[in-house]
Amino acid sequence: MKKSEWIADKLENLISDIESKKVTDEKYIKESLERFKHERLIHLIVTVFMWLFFVILFVNTKDSQILIILDIIILILEWFYLRHYYRLENWVQKLNQQYLAKIKKWK
Repeated sequence: MKKSEWIADKLENLISDIESKKVTDEKYIKESLERFKHERLIHLIVTVFMWLFFVILFVNTKDSQILIILDIIILILEWFYLRHYYRLENWVQKLNQQYLAKIKKWK
């Protein structure tokens, strides 16, 4: 199982467990949310640095075919990475909303 599939499964299971009231431990939900927020931050940092690398490489390519091919490869990889980051961001936002809704019910 790929890491992105594992993250998706873990988040979807946690969200469905919260919605179905299987998970009622506030500490567990909060720790899970913090882990996924940390994962999201790391992905954001990697994404920004990859885009900076792409732009710097693109500006300095001139007429080198190898660098142009490398630029295209980096652009394709970044596209897939951005898709993964977008999904991760949405899952974390949904998990955060579920957590806040649970907090309101508990208090």
